[in-house]
Amino acid sequence: MRSLRFLILIACVGAALGSAAVLAQTERDEIDAKQAELDRIRREIEAHRAQNQKLGSQEKQVLKKLSGIDKDIDLSKGYLKKLAEQEDNIDNQIGDLRVMIGGREIVLTMQEEALGGRLRQMYKRDPKYTWEIFLGAESIDDAITRYQFMKLIAAQDADLIGEFRQSKRALEIETVKLAESLQEVSELRESRAQETAQLERSKRQRQNVLAGIRSEKSKHAKAIEDLEAAQAELQALIDDII
Repeated sequence: MRSLRFLILIACVGAALGSAAVLAQTERDEIDAKQAELDRIRREIEAHRAQNQKLGSQEKQVLKKLSGIDKDIDLSKGYLKKLAEQEDNIDNQIGDLRVMIGGREIVLTMQEEALGGRLRQMYKRDPKYTWEIFLGAESIDDAITRYQFMKLIAAQDADLIGEFRQSKRALEIETVKLAESLQEVSELRESRAQETAQLERSKRQRQNVLAGIRSEKSKHAKAIEDLEAAQAELQALIDDII
């Protein structure tokens, strides 16, 4: 009878030990599984951090390029402003020259008409003109003097007209040169305006790239945050089991 009880006791102890062994193995398996999951989370965190670091390097490069583009845009806009001022200055000079040329034309017309009148009086074939000169004179010498004086006035008028014509021609030449300079400045300003527009487009493209990089960085940062929270929770479970 005692032998039977002893056998039963041994069987119970064996069963208990077997159950404990199974339970212990189960716990070890659970710990191993959680540890494997923890290792996986750590690897993912490192991968996200590495990617974030790479994106951070790209962000710095894009920011450096954007800074350079901004400087180029500022310089280009400053140059455009100066060119616009230069255009206005030349345009005003051309306007002033055209006014002066118009004034010369008016004076020339008046002088030419006056000279023409004198010449017609001096060289007309009407004999009465000669008598007018002599009858209005106090003496023969006075008549000759008056006639020579009229010839001198006519010659001076002719010289003055020639000078005005030369002056008008010089103004016209200067106007042409200024117009050519204005054309060159306008073409240069248009070319620089196109370059500035290209810089603006390049800036917008870089800004879009930067926005994309920062968006990706934000996603990786959020993933790291979530994974670190999961890591802490899983570590706490492992600590509780152990």
